[in-house]
Amino acid sequence: MMLWASGGASDETGDLAFDELFRAVWPRAVLAARRIVGPRDDPESLAAEALTRAYDRWPSLRRHPAPDAWVLRVTINLALDRVRHQSRRTNTTVIDLRTGGADAASTASFDELSVLRLALVAALAELPDKQRQAVALRYLGGCVERDIAASMKVSPGTVKTHLRRGLEKLRAQAANDPEAHLALAP
Repeated sequence: MMLWASGGASDETGDLAFDELFRAVWPRAVLAARRIVGPRDDPESLAAEALTRAYDRWPSLRRHPAPDAWVLRVTINLALDRVRHQSRRTNTTVIDLRTGGADAASTASFDELSVLRLALVAALAELPDKQRQAVALRYLGGCVERDIAASMKVSPGTVKTHLRRGLEKLRAQAANDPEAHLALAP
């Protein structure tokens, strides 16, 4: 089954291998993007872009030890870039299709989630690249340490070190934020 008319996969075996990767990683890529940009900011397009890039590079990527982690890393980077560069939204409301009016509870919830996502992006931006990649792949992408190590081309022990140090820095940032406890309130 050919997913795109042109691209990197040139033989049927390559197409089948890519199809398997696509089926396995698509839900995880969408979920990782949704955790960063939210459901209303088209996480599917970010996952599709990452998979398009994977398909374009498929002849070399198919030999990568963890192509799914590669796709998730690209998806997460695209999502972080989108949040980082998007203009501040004003007057965002949720329209209740049954009544035609704005739902104040949904608007407040959406606003709170937007603030949390922006805080997450800002906190991750403070981490060194390797720590940010490891933390994002593990906790946003749901990758296991072995796949993260293969994606980053480091040992699993190095991944554990990056995760530990990254989480320590995130905790330190939260400890210095006087409103951090509000994010944990139900």
